[in-house]
Amino acid sequence: MIRSIVLKKLVYWLLFPFLLAFSIKSRRIIQQRTKDKSEISGNISGQMECAHLNHDKNNLDYDNPENGKYVTIIEHYAQHLIHIGIGRCIGLTEEVNKYAIQQILKRMKRPPSKKQINNTVQCWLEYYKQHSNTRFKPNHYTLLLSNLVILANSGIIKIDMSGILEALKEESVISKPIEI
Repeated sequence: MIRSIVLKKLVYWLLFPFLLAFSIKSRRIIQQRTKDKSEISGNISGQMECAHLNHDKNNLDYDNPENGKYVTIIEHYAQHLIHIGIGRCIGLTEEVNKYAIQQILKRMKRPPSKKQINNTVQCWLEYYKQHSNTRFKPNHYTLLLSNLVILANSGIIKIDMSGILEALKEESVISKPIEI
């Protein structure tokens, strides 16, 4: 059974390489670099995927392994979820970002719990904070924090806002408490 699934994936990759987010070589480099654990949370269990940081296919580094992270499927889902409304920050239109969210949900065995989403969002926020002045535009982290407030208030995602509001205060974006 497992052998047939692996064989089907191999045939699919050989016949339709243009449908893959990364080339087989880049995927292999990303997976080997991480020793099969998530680069965002350190998790070693669950469905794992290679995810782009910058999804713009016109970017010369699109297939560069440095433009990718090995993540759990829930982390990949959350990466797109927290960019609803600001998909341009990761090189996607809103329409394409929403489509990516739908496709990732289809690949999941079951939808993630609120706790899983909370934990994963926190991991991504920590990642973006650590890399905000090197890999991403300086305001990317602050923009994400503000976007999460909007997404939570509109009911699009359900997350614990206390840490996000504290982070916004630290970033000097807000000076007084926000009523939610």
